[in-house]
Amino acid sequence: MDVCNAALAAILKSGLSTFAKIANDSFKSLISILTEQYLSLSATIILSRAASEMMQPINC
Repeated sequence: MDVCNAALAAILKSGLSTFAKIANDSFKSLISILTEQYLSLSATIILSRAASEMMQPINC
């Protein structure tokens, strides 16, 4: 029974560490994607504001 419990514990530990690694990699990937999207959106907003200001008539 002890051998069975030890084997089960080893399998669970291995599975949990693998799951933790996959979850960690996925989280890092998600953060990277979200950061990239945020920066892209920020650049788009800045460019659209600059373009709309350039379209304003000049009052002399």
